[in-house]
Amino acid sequence: MERKSRVKFDEQIAKQKQDEARRRKIAETRAEIARQIEDENRVIAQKEQEVMQMELLEMELIKKLQNTQAIQKQAYMDLESAI
Repeated sequence: MERKSRVKFDEQIAKQKQDEARRRKIAETRAEIARQIEDENRVIAQKEQEVMQMELLEMELIKKLQNTQAIQKQAYMDLESAI
């Protein structure tokens, strides 16, 4: 009976080790996924900031273009009235 108990005990220990290894692997995988999500969120935030800066630059350039067009239109009108 002693040998049977020892085998059963060894099987339980082996199962516990397998379960612990599985739990450790799951925890490591979850941690890695969390790190990846954080990295992706940082990249997203950076890209959103870049887009906002580009939109501001676009608005500035459009205003400059409109001002230049207004100046050109006024110069054309002045030239036309002088002729």
